[in-house]
Amino acid sequence: MKIAIISPAFGFGGSNIVAKTVGDALASEHEVFYVAYQQDNPDFSAPHYVFLDSKRSLFERMLRPLSNAWALWVQHRFDPAASRKQSLKRLINFVNDNQIDAVILNSFDTSVFFARGLKLALPQLLVIGWFHEAVDWIQSLTRKYPVAFHQSLATLDKAVCLTHETAAYYAQWQPKTKVIYNPVQLAKHGRADLKIHTISFVARLDSQIKGLDYLVELAKRLPSSWVIKAAGMGTDEETRRFQELIKQNHVEDKLLFEGAKRGKALANHYQNSSLFISTSRTEALPLVMIEAMSFGLPIVSFAHSGAREILKDGAVGRLIPVGNVDAMARSIQEIADSVHTREEMGKLSVERYRDFAIEPIKEQWLAALKG
Repeated sequence: MKIAIISPAFGFGGSNIVAKTVGDALASEHEVFYVAYQQDNPDFSAPHYVFLDSKRSLFERMLRPLSNAWALWVQHRFDPAASRKQSLKRLINFVNDNQIDAVILNSFDTSVFFARGLKLALPQLLVIGWFHEAVDWIQSLTRKYPVAFHQSLATLDKAVCLTHETAAYYAQWQPKTKVIYNPVQLAKHGRADLKIHTISFVARLDSQIKGLDYLVELAKRLPSSWVIKAAGMGTDEETRRFQELIKQNHVEDKLLFEGAKRGKALANHYQNSSLFISTSRTEALPLVMIEAMSFGLPIVSFAHSGAREILKDGAVGRLIPVGNVDAMARSIQEIADSVHTREEMGKLSVERYRDFAIEPIKEQWLAALKG
């Protein structure tokens, strides 16, 4: 089978990186093409990589935002697919020229842009939409074009999403919706030191989504000998605002911002801690939480949909109502007071992490591609 994964870009961004991981796994049994349409990445390396819009004209680049703005002004809603007609033509030609059997539309906007046009032009083509967003976030993102989004869902042959909550929502328009977790692939590593009085935190420095304001408030309520070490990447402005927030709240000695970490540095960050926390307001399926679990770290998280899925509604870790900093602080205190509790929670974390390994996830994708 020839499979094309259509994505805004490849090589950066969580969903785009995961698409390459899954594509590489599928490539052991099928021929896989990687097609980007929004942003080229010259550093991305893969067989059969194509940037779809490399020949896009200046007129086309200017027309797209203008047409969207006009539709919003006149009709107070718009269909994003209308501004991607030329990209759709190039995609249809690509599918025909390469005799593609199935396409995986990676991300909600890719499905909105291309699902209906592909099925209209190529009704025998297997078209799967792959959605990485939580329900509340997808509702916010598509609020200006709900009809187009729902029509795109209904047009798909199948939809794949990350949590059972999201699957129940999508099933209103696409009954062939199934849950397949995003895989986490890490180099072999050891277990975390559960005796050190350090809490690890990893997130993009988006204050609103990642709850950095909650994190700062939580730092004020930590057990006396404990600290939070926060790793994260953001723009210069986001980094500056986070650092200012820490200073304004006088928690420099309790909340230590260590910047972006990758590879061995990130592994050391997890390994040299005894607990992982998430203060996000919303998450689909946070890979950093799964990474932390692979080190045997206990997890305490606000009960966003991603945490509820990963932690099995609290069977694997502690879930706290979103925004309840006092309740999270009490839970941390209880875990901090008992090494035994941390060890038992850590065992549950490692066991749950195995569900996110690439091999079982590959088999689920192969089953989905059978039509």
